[in-house]
Amino acid sequence: MTSLETMYGWINASLESLVIHRFGPDTWIQILREAGCHAKIGDFIRNVDYPDDLTKRLIDGGANVLNITSEEMVELLGKNFVRFVRQCGYETTIRCQGSNFAEWLKNLNEPHRLLRSRFPNSKFPEFWCFRDESDLSGSTLILHYYSYRGTLFCPMVIGVVKEAGKEYYHVDVSMEAMFQSINGAVCHAAWKVTWKDFPVSPMAITDLHPLPISSPAKRSKFSHRVNNTSSSVSNNFSVGSKSDCGGDVVIQAASDRCPFSAAFAARAIEKLDAARLAGMSREERPEGNSPQLDSSSSYNANIGLSPQRLKDAFPFHIAVSKDFKVVQIGPKLAQLIFDCHLASACIGMFIGIFFNISTPPDFPWDWNQLKNLEDSTIEVTLNYSRKKISFRGTMMFMDPSIDSCVTEPSCLFLLNPHIFNLNDINELNLKLSDFPSHNFQRDLLIIGKIVCRKMLLVILQSGFGRRAFEE
Repeated sequence: MTSLETMYGWINASLESLVIHRFGPDTWIQILREAGCHAKIGDFIRNVDYPDDLTKRLIDGGANVLNITSEEMVELLGKNFVRFVRQCGYETTIRCQGSNFAEWLKNLNEPHRLLRSRFPNSKFPEFWCFRDESDLSGSTLILHYYSYRGTLFCPMVIGVVKEAGKEYYHVDVSMEAMFQSINGAVCHAAWKVTWKDFPVSPMAITDLHPLPISSPAKRSKFSHRVNNTSSSVSNNFSVGSKSDCGGDVVIQAASDRCPFSAAFAARAIEKLDAARLAGMSREERPEGNSPQLDSSSSYNANIGLSPQRLKDAFPFHIAVSKDFKVVQIGPKLAQLIFDCHLASACIGMFIGIFFNISTPPDFPWDWNQLKNLEDSTIEVTLNYSRKKISFRGTMMFMDPSIDSCVTEPSCLFLLNPHIFNLNDINELNLKLSDFPSHNFQRDLLIIGKIVCRKMLLVILQSGFGRRAFEE
């Protein structure tokens, strides 16, 4: 039975918890009989695979017994799923997905990404968000949902999102269906998600939720631009020129700093300003709703990196122009593409020759659509090399009207190979030293190796043998 025909017992166990909690154990036993399931109370294990067909029969059986529609049953399951996850000890995981509801919504994929690292052959749903450009309040996002199991769990998404907003961020969430398309067993749906604070006192919210709760502020125009006259950053840089880095970084700034690194500093201050503004009350905000931060005391927009330093800090980065022509690339990423260090071979080529966007699925290389994903995690797959390699990372778009250190719209992809163990590194002909020291992957790979060895030792001592461990 393939991974698409099975799913983990979280859904079945949550459904059992919902029915017993709301309607009693006798109702659950009745639902089991209606579904033709011979399981007993407590038989479903969260981390064990169960047939998709069984889950569908349990949902339909529950709808028949409770005299509601299957869609209502699944939405009820979604609302209960938030409580069930919390009871299972994962409340911190939910809270850590974001300090406000918008951030939480953008990070809906993270729990599934963790599971995917443990079960790479399974197919999990995908989520991503677009900003609603017509919204001026900053409290609307377009949520996309991509599932390999049809429309079955679309109502569950509605239940989870509404309940999580209410439970953890004290916001009243409304979801307006925008479209739903079916292609075989694949479903792509989207909702316009809008939220507003419940009318309670700030003290009550603080008591209920230790995390900061606030709607994200609309990203304002950058108020701490790099000064063209006093800054050492020039607006001009040459494409394809050689630097003093041995040819690894092929964009050379007119000054000794890379234009993309200068944009880092500027954009970081912009986001810090927006975050601080979001945490201020209307009375606390300065005139014009623009926070007057003393950037000279702790943040300096003139700090940047030389091309050599940028290469060392982000060896797997790639920068493209608005027409998606490669203008800069990290040496290790070039090595994975060409099995050599010829970074200049990529310059001027269309990025789609090398990479496909895999998350969100089937996403085009479209400038305006990608800009909507700037605050999200994306995954790309290298299709040019002999090896199939996935990368995860984020994007940073730079506009000359905001980032004075660039002369044309550009996008910087900050990527890292999506690898699971040390064997993957060896297969890619990489070393741990190829990852920057600030990258957490180094530690995770070593810890994972230690944990695997300990698990193997326990299994061998229990008498099951190495083959059982490998399976």
